[in-house]
Formats: sequence, structure tokens, C-alpha cells
Amino acid sequence: MSQRILLVEDDPNDAELVRACLGEASASGAEIVHATSLAAGLRALQSGGIDLVVLDLDLPDSCGFDTLEKLATAACVPVIVVSGNPHPALAAEALKRRAYEVLEKSELDARSLMRIVRLASLQSRSERRAWRLELMYAALNGSAHLVFLADADAMEIIDVNDAAARALGYAPAELIGRSPALLFELRDENEVRAGYERLAGSEDRTQLFRAHLCRKDGALVPVEGTRRLLRTAGRCYVVDIARDISERLKSEERLRQSLERFEIVARATNDVVWDWNLATDQLWWNENFRVVFGYEPCEVGAYVDAWTARIHPEDAPQVTRSLRAAIGRGDKSWSGEYRMRRKDGSYATVFDRGRVIHDAAGQPVRMIGAMVDITERKKSERRMALHTRRQEIIARLGQFALGGAELGQVLAEAARALRAGGCEVAEVLERGSHGSESLADAKWRELLESDGAVVHDRKVYVPIRAEHGAFGLLMLGSLRDHAFDAEDLRFGEAIAHVLSAAVRRHHTQTRLAYMAEFDALTGLPNRNLVQDRLTQSVAQARRHARQGAVLFIDLDRFKLINDTLGHHVGDALIADVGRRLKDCVRGGDTVGRVSGDEFAVVLAELARPDDAALVAQKILEALARPFDLAGNEAYVTASIGISVFPADGADAETLLKNADMAMYRAKELTRNAYCFFTAQMNQRSVARLQLNTDLRRAMERGEFALHYQPKVDLRDGRMHGVEALLRWNHPSRGVVAPAEFVPALEESGLILPVGEWVLREAAAQLRAWQRDGLQSVPVAVNLSARQFRRRDLDALIRAALSASGVPSSLLELEITESCLMDDPEDAVRMLASLRAAGLKVSVDDFGTGYSSLSYLTRLPLTALKIDRSFVREAVSSAEAASIVRAVIDMAHNLNFTVIAEGVETQAQVAFLRRHGCDLGQGYLFDPPLAAAQLAERLRRAA
Repeated sequence: MSQRILLVEDDPNDAELVRACLGEASASGAEIVHATSLAAGLRALQSGGIDLVVLDLDLPDSCGFDTLEKLATAACVPVIVVSGNPHPALAAEALKRRAYEVLEKSELDARSLMRIVRLASLQSRSERRAWRLELMYAALNGSAHLVFLADADAMEIIDVNDAAARALGYAPAELIGRSPALLFELRDENEVRAGYERLAGSEDRTQLFRAHLCRKDGALVPVEGTRRLLRTAGRCYVVDIARDISERLKSEERLRQSLERFEIVARATNDVVWDWNLATDQLWWNENFRVVFGYEPCEVGAYVDAWTARIHPEDAPQVTRSLRAAIGRGDKSWSGEYRMRRKDGSYATVFDRGRVIHDAAGQPVRMIGAMVDITERKKSERRMALHTRRQEIIARLGQFALGGAELGQVLAEAARALRAGGCEVAEVLERGSHGSESLADAKWRELLESDGAVVHDRKVYVPIRAEHGAFGLLMLGSLRDHAFDAEDLRFGEAIAHVLSAAVRRHHTQTRLAYMAEFDALTGLPNRNLVQDRLTQSVAQARRHARQGAVLFIDLDRFKLINDTLGHHVGDALIADVGRRLKDCVRGGDTVGRVSGDEFAVVLAELARPDDAALVAQKILEALARPFDLAGNEAYVTASIGISVFPADGADAETLLKNADMAMYRAKELTRNAYCFFTAQMNQRSVARLQLNTDLRRAMERGEFALHYQPKVDLRDGRMHGVEALLRWNHPSRGVVAPAEFVPALEESGLILPVGEWVLREAAAQLRAWQRDGLQSVPVAVNLSARQFRRRDLDALIRAALSASGVPSSLLELEITESCLMDDPEDAVRMLASLRAAGLKVSVDDFGTGYSSLSYLTRLPLTALKIDRSFVREAVSSAEAASIVRAVIDMAHNLNFTVIAEGVETQAQVAFLRRHGCDLGQGYLFDPPLAAAQLAERLRRAA
């Protein structure tokens, strides 16, 4: 490698002279770096790589020995001074100031310069080597490692560093020249030599070792390090570089002891202790994990995901997030509260805390912690919180109950309060409420009579006391998180106590309100309430264009009974009259006592004013029955005045006054009678009453008769049966139309005895025709809705047939469609009984009501009769024709005979015949015939 020589010379001629000499002196071709000033020379030195400096002391920016001082200080290489001044003192001073040599420019030649340069280079290299060795030796002596250098051939120590001497308690000189065996625990030189020989025979002549070195005082120092064998100048040397591991071993021992103590504590504590390796995610649990959570050792899991999987799904995200955040922030500790799943599927609430352990670099490597099962503590806290909340709920409910709220609002608020207090199900069961039906009568009475809360069928029942026994039961069920305990029972009893106070308060208010509006003796509305309800009824009637009536009732000669039998008997009579009056009216009507022996009845809605007379007559009949008064039979009559609204008055006061006036007119006339406020209404009501009276007498006088209208086959015109039709031959009015008297029969209830007569009469007539040898044709009898609802209908029909000796196949029954649909299930039962007796049943006026087809298919019918309105319109109305065709098709699909009513034209016959109708009935064939007329027709047909 060529040298780099720095020439610092400002004179060009001198520089060229020196360059020429250097060029000749350096046969290897040294590189000349030329600088013309001190500053340029210093920069060249700083750039590095300069092996030698040739310097002129006089430079533009520096001169004399100051130039040498600055350059020699900056350079670590020999400096040769070239000077034009031959004075010997100058040369001596320059050498003192660290110049390697001083040459005169006048005597400068290549040969002398070459010799000087070579010597300077050798010295420079020697100094550098010595400097490096000195640095290396200083580094070894300054190292904390223990360094030993031994001659393996001579088995003696030739050097040690200061750290090694200090560690073993020797001065370095005490060890140099001694056997290496002195350093080791056994001090066996043969063993040491054998070790050196094994090292010499190894491939890389390097090995790791661990040993105990022996101190001067006999103590042992544990070390580990590297041993290397070196060969140089034909000899073997061994270098041991070791480090004292005493502190590390002590730390390891402390850690071992700490772990041992940790395990002892982990076994001894009741806490669940865990140890998490953050690098591997392995997680260790102590035995308490199994004890607290019930898992077997094989089920615990060795990794952290087995732990997180057991955290309650609602808690897991927050727990893992906070834990990872604590580790990521470098926190020293973490804690959390969450729910942990047990083996049986239930959850324990735990408080968990852990400490993060960091390595020397500050990185988290491990986390150790413990969790405590705080389930019971949390339950206790919840119980305390629940107790506090319940006390607040009870106080608020008490304020609400006594603050003027209605009882219904208090009961509803109590149910809400109970749910807020932890009961998912809370209900107040009043006597007779639907909820009480789930309890047997005996159990219901037992719970009502209990002294406090009772647990029954996983529910709690608490009686709610009133003045005269229990008002009802407070029922609690299905607590959210635990079974019922004593605290729950006390809570229920406290709520029941508040409700009892509310019930008593309500009853007191109700009694006061009742006394303000109701008569204490009869329990009926008093005059004020009657007027109020009448006012409401008048307003409703005006709004909906309806009618109503007021009946003012005064007992005839009541004072005589009161004075004769005593006031207590009079009171009993008044009470009994009130009960009879209530039985005479509908549930929506009002019966009130307006004074001593005066009553008022408000009929809220009437189809026609005459209906008020029916109610009045009913009242007179009810009061005509004898009264049993303390063993005394008494009779009382009444006079009734009737006013109708809105015709007779627009307000309650006027209507009552008019009814009172009418009542006095009734007293003046006959007593035991009623009278309308207007003469015209009075006349109509008299006519209605006369009609009812005449109908009752008609039965007694035999004024009713049956006519029979044939039913013919539309294909051949032959008679297939007849329908019995009721006729009334009034002695003075002549024949009365059925439309006029049949509704009156229904309203008065006379339809039942008249209906029985029709059945007996039809059966007897059949028997008479048979005796006369006439053709037996079935007779159809119409049943009213009241007749059909009789439970003993089938028995009545059997009795009629049995009395006449007529087979049941000759008697048919006709029932309206609406009658069947009033109670379809009962209709199915009744029809099945009638069919079982051999009777045929048809539906009359089909299509005028509405039928459920699902029930129609279940009814054991034999025929359908198409109503005359559809038959009449069938030939002129497409809609009516469609209905008739649909009825015929449906009836045939159900295997019913189809009968058309009211057939009056040949066009109707043609239409019916074309669409398959079976039978027809109407004036086209025959009008209703008396029994003798029908007998003559039967003879002609025969």
C-alpha cells in the first residue's frame, strides 16, 4: 500500500524541490498531498489517511514553532521540518517540539530524504502498534469481564486483568506465574491440563464453560464464559473470558424462592390465583379455580382464551378491552369486576386484580393476579339496594294512595310498584275477579283469612284487609333473581297494608257518595240520581233521535199498611217493592225511590211509546202478587203515570212533573192502573192492552184455528205436504191478520201456550184425516224462537204425537234461519234430538238472515225454504235469480229438499223448475185452506 505524504509549503520552488526529492525517495510511488497554508494542511489531516508530514515553518497564515505546535498536535504521524535556516538552535528546538527530524533545504537530497522517510514510517508504525496494544490492554483492564491468559504448555498464568484479580481477591502480580489450577474449585492441575488438551483437539478451539473460581480467601465465585486456545510462535496459549454470575444466581434463587412462596400462598389462600405468560398466552390457575367454579383439572384449559370464553358475554368485551389497554399503557396493575361461568352453567360475580411484571427493557412479560368470588357480597349489596328502593316505593305509594287518587289507580300503581321492587308478576285479585278463579274455593278462603303473606304454588299471596274482612289478595310471582325470602314477604305485606288503607278510604268515600245518590232502605237511586240519569237519557235520545219514558209510581193506600202494621213492616214492604220493580225492567233502565212510597222508572230507550205501557202493566201484575211481611200476607196496588220523551218534555224536571200528573189521573180514574200524560197515547196504549187481553181470552174461548197451505211437486203438481198456519177469528173484529197479533204473542209470552196448542191441534187433525181414510200428508208446524229455546221442546212434541197416535214421520217442524244462529251449538243439540225422534226439520225464510255455512253443514236438516221475497224477484232481478240458484245448488249438495215460498206466477214456476227446485208453495197452487177444505181437496186428488 503506497504512502500518503502531506507537503505543507507555500513557496512553489521549494515545494517543487521537495516534491522531486520525495518522488525519487519513494520508489513505491508515494502520493503527495500539497497544502500551501497551515489551514489547508490541518484540513488535509482531518480528512485522514496521512502517513507522514513534511512541513515548512514559515507559512502565510502561521510561522515559526507555532506552526509546528499546531500541526504536530493535530497529526498522529511523524512531522519532518524542512527549513531554509541552518541555525543549530532552531533544529534543537524543533526536535524538542515533537519534530521527527529537521532538514535544511540547501542540503536536501533524495537519498537523505529517503532514509529519513523510511525511518519515520517504521517508527510511526511501531508507535501505532504500541498504541493499539495499549488501548486493547486498557480495554481489557477496564472490562467488567474476568480475563485470564495462561501458557498451556508451561501451565502458568501469564496475565490477568484488573477485574479478574479483584474478583478473586488477588493483586495481578500474585497470580502471574502461578498454575491455572489455582483458579478453580478442585485445584487439580491434571484436570485443567486435560481440559486444555480437549480444547486443542476441538475443531474451532473455542468452548463455553461454567465453573466455580476459588478466591484467595477460599470463597467460591460462580462464573460462566468463553475459553479460546491460541497458537503463536510455536506455543499454545489459553484465554478465559468469564463473567461473575453470583448476582444472577442469587436473583434466580430469589425468584425460585419467590415462586415457591407464591405456590404456597396460592395453595393456602381462598382466592383464585392465576399466572399469565404474556408471550405464550399460557395461563396457570391454582386449585381454587376448581373449588370456586367446579371444573375438573382437565377442563380448566392452559391458555388465556379458555378464561375469556367463560366470561359472561355481556361482560367479556369490556373486560378484555380494559385488560389489553392496561398492558398496552404500561400500567403496573389492573382490576375489574365481571361474571364468570361455573361448570353448572350459572355465573359467579368476581372481583379480579392483577399485577403486570416487566422485563429489564420495560416490556410486559407476565401478569400475576387473583380473583375473589363476590357473588354473595353482590347479592347482599343488591338486597340492601333493593330494600332501600322498596322503602322508597312504599313511601311513594303511600303518598299516592292518600293523595286523592282513585282506588283503581292505586291498585294499578301498586302493581307497578311491585314490579319496580323486583316482582315480574304482580296483581291485585279482588273477590270474584277472574284471577281468583285459578284458586280453589277452599284455598281462596284460606288465603283471605291468613294473618299475613303466604307462599303457595310458587307465588306469594297477601290479604288486603277492609272494614268487614278481606277486600282481596295481593299476588306476587316470579322474582327476577331469587326465590321469595322473608324480606320479599315483608315487602308484599307493606304494600298490602298501604292498599288496605286505600281500600278503607275508598269505601268510606264510596259510602258517602252512595248516601248522596242512593236510598239507604232500598238501595235504589234517590231523586237526585234519578233526575241525573233521566237528564242523560234525554240527551242521548235527542242525540240519536230515539224515545224513552218515565214511569212515576205511587203505592195505593200505603199509609194504611204503615200505620196498621208498623213502620218496620212498611220499610220491609218498600224494600220488597223496590226489588219487584227492578225485576220488571231491563238492566240499562233505572228504578229509583223518589220519596216515601213513590218510585220512578226511567226507560232509556223504547222502540215505540206503547212499550212503556207494557212495562207499566208488568209492574202492576208484579205488585198484584201478595207480599209476605213478617208472617202477614198483604196486598198493595199502585198508580202509574207515564211521560214520554222528548214528546212530553225536554228536561228531567218537566218529565217527572208530567209523569206525576199522569199518575194522579190514574189514581182519580181507577187506581191500580197506568195513564199516559197525553190522551192520544193513552188511547193507543189502551188498544194495545185490549189486544193482549183479547189474546189471553182467545185461548180460553177457542178463537184460534189452523189453516193449511199445500206444498206441491214442481215437476208433476202432486201434493207433498202442507204447512199449518195460525188464524185468529176475533168475535167483533173478524179475522185478525197474523202480522198484527203474532208479535203481541211473542212480546207477552203467550206464544208458548199458543205454540203448544198448535202442535196438539196439528197432530189431532192428522189423526182425524187418517180416520176419514184420507191420504196422509205431512204437516209442517212453525216454531217460534221462544219455543225452540225451551229445553223440554222434544218432550212436548213427543207428548203431542203420543196423545194423537200419529207417527213422527207425518210431523215436520219449520224454524227460521235467525233462530238457528242465535245459539248454533244449542241448535245442533236440539235438532239432533228432534231428528232422533223421527221428525223432519226445515229452515224457513232462508236467505233473510245470515247463516254460518260451517254450522249449516253440521245441522241435521231435511229442507230449506227459499223466502218469498227472492222467489218474487227471481224472474225480474239477476241478483235475486243468482241467490235462488245458489241456494238450490247448495241445498242439493247438502242433500236438502228445496221449497219455494210465495209462488204466484207461471213464470216463477218455469224458472224454479228449470233450476231444479223440488217443491213450491203459494197462491198459484192453493191459498191456506181450512181443515174441511183441505179434506175435500185430498178426496179429489184421491
